[in-house]
Amino acid sequence: MMKLVMLGTTALFLTASSIANAQSAQTSQTSSSATPERLSAADQKTLTDLRIDLVKAALQLTPEQEKPHRLFATTLGSIGATISRFG
Repeated sequence: MMKLVMLGTTALFLTASSIANAQSAQTSQTSSSATPERLSAADQKTLTDLRIDLVKAALQLTPEQEKPHRLFATTLGSIGATISRFG
């Protein structure tokens, strides 16, 4: 149960940081004449995959925990792709 709570909390922080970065980029665009560099979809996917791998390494999952984690990683990746389309 504790692992599930940790997994959910990690997912929240990963998605919240992406949203916060997108929001701060919009704020800086309106206040500055310089336009910030935006990541391509491939770069965003790579960044999301690296974050997921970091969480996986930090959790030190056992082989029986790998299957649910793959589902979580796939879901988190699709959430990240959806956020990047609207961002």
